Amino acid sequence: MEIDKTLYTLIMLAFIFAIGVISYNLGKRKTTTPKITALMGVMLAAIPPLGIIYVVLLFFRKDLPATSEQVK
Repeated sequence: MEIDKTLYTLIMLAFIFAIGVISYNLGKRKTTTPKITALMGVMLAAIPPLGIIYVVLLFFRKDLPATSEQVK
């Protein structure tokens, strides 16, 4: 079964977008620079195994301590 180039491109773009969103959400909780974290996730998602490994490593990283601004 062959996958059309257009379908492959759409799948890759959806994967890259999903990894970017997941990286940003995890980056908000676990780093002080969520935008850079999301950018790294998008760049690494161009090679799918690296994108998945990056998200898993972010997931297992410790959360930042909560500040009084976050509690409100």
